[in-house]
Amino acid sequence: MKNHAFKNITTLAGWYWAMARKPYSLLCALFAIQQLAMLLLLAASKGNLGMGYATLYMGGMQWTAFGFAFLGAGVLSARALMQASGRTKAGYTLLTLPMPRWQLLCAGTLACAVMQLGVVALQLLLFFAACGPVSAVSHALAQTLIQGNLPAANLYVQLVNNDLLVLLLPTRPTAALALLGTLAASAIMLPCMFLHRGWRRLAAAAMALAGAACCCILVVGERYLVINPNTRNARGYCMVAGAIALVLVAAAWLWGLHAVKRAQIV
Repeated sequence: MKNHAFKNITTLAGWYWAMARKPYSLLCALFAIQQLAMLLLLAASKGNLGMGYATLYMGGMQWTAFGFAFLGAGVLSARALMQASGRTKAGYTLLTLPMPRWQLLCAGTLACAVMQLGVVALQLLLFFAACGPVSAVSHALAQTLIQGNLPAANLYVQLVNNDLLVLLLPTRPTAALALLGTLAASAIMLPCMFLHRGWRRLAAAAMALAGAACCCILVVGERYLVINPNTRNARGYCMVAGAIALVLVAAAWLWGLHAVKRAQIV
């Protein structure tokens, strides 16, 4: 029975992926191209002479670009749900599948998690792959302006100085737990949002934004507590934010399941 349910979920998640594959691939390509181009342009600018790789990354607002790509991947994973109206083949297919309704939500969560993790993996790959070309451009600029070489770029130091990458590569159990909780919350709440229409979708979006804010507090607060372990207020804020996030995720899941059972997506 468990194997049958797992097969249903993975098969349906594969269908979600097939529907979103082309726009998702385009999203990843645009994200990669703009990041490499932005970093190279910043490295070639005289005003940025001597700046480290991590500084160029943060100054180029690439953490914001990553956020949009991450969110976009989650939205695209729900493409089948967004097209699931009574006049489309997707709508009829979803509502006539011979499986429990909760499996529809599990498949959406799985597809969202995989696609968003793909963006995370792409960002890590880009950061390591672009270090060499960006450093080469910085050194070439230094040779033309000051007739000398900049200190060799230490990739580990640049990684530690990159606030986003430190969060994506946790080295502490609490940091890993906070990151996994954030990824799970996103993978659950985003697909559930597209199971509603009208004011319900707006309400679900507001819940998702509130959940995202709580997760940000939790992730940033965990890092702050490492630096200031005796700060009681920060610890309390993290506990409250985590509890609220759990409540919002559970509410989004139950409301989404109710929407599927009542066929609100058609």
